[in-house]
Amino acid sequence: MSYISPRAQIDNGVYFGHNVTIHAGVQISKGVMIEDYCVIGKPSRDQTTAFRQKLKDATGRLGIEDYDEVIDTPTIIAKDVTIQSHSTIYSGVRLAQGVICEDNSTVRWDTSIGAFTKVMVNGFVGSYIKIGEYGRISGLVSNSTTIGNYVTCRGWLIHSYKTFGSSLTVIGPTIQDYAVVGRDATVIDNITIGEYAYVAAAAIVTKNVPPKTLVRGVNEMTPFEEWSGAAVFMASFPSPTDKK
Repeated sequence: MSYISPRAQIDNGVYFGHNVTIHAGVQISKGVMIEDYCVIGKPSRDQTTAFRQKLKDATGRLGIEDYDEVIDTPTIIAKDVTIQSHSTIYSGVRLAQGVICEDNSTVRWDTSIGAFTKVMVNGFVGSYIKIGEYGRISGLVSNSTTIGNYVTCRGWLIHSYKTFGSSLTVIGPTIQDYAVVGRDATVIDNITIGEYAYVAAAAIVTKNVPPKTLVRGVNEMTPFEEWSGAAVFMASFPSPTDKK
């Protein structure tokens, strides 16, 4: 059974599959496809905490309308977005035009994803993340990560915890435009992967990577001018004409 909140805003020309939940504050534009068993606008951690307080104060059973009431942030689904089966999009998320979230994707609260980026099957994108346009994202993207345009990430981007005074702050990696993070590679801490850098499959990176650098093993870095495969790698990116 599907649920569509009376506080959701949905244009004409939108497709919903079976057993879809659309929560309060969700704004869906024309041309959007949402397949079976998806949840859009799921409450954030703070909103869930507020609902738990409602449970403590309640004198009877609460329903989905009560759950819906705690959501106070907009979730924006722009035109021509596709959200495939069994995906969950949390409140405060912004999906720009043409984004595709493949089956079993998760995008957590207050994250934005740029136009025509694809979150691959089983992709997990955490909270407070900014992802640019035309990306291909799979694996795990931890909280407070920044990803540029035309980035391919098939590995694990892991945030760190930093103490500033009495507070504990989460800081994620920054992946600049056109960089590639290979399958099962792990990038850890608030480091920067430079433009056109290539982190090879299964590599581990805990240090800043300059632009146009190959990383293998554990922080083993080779500038492109010393890498025989650099020309082929660079040729795989779109030309300026292709980007228009």
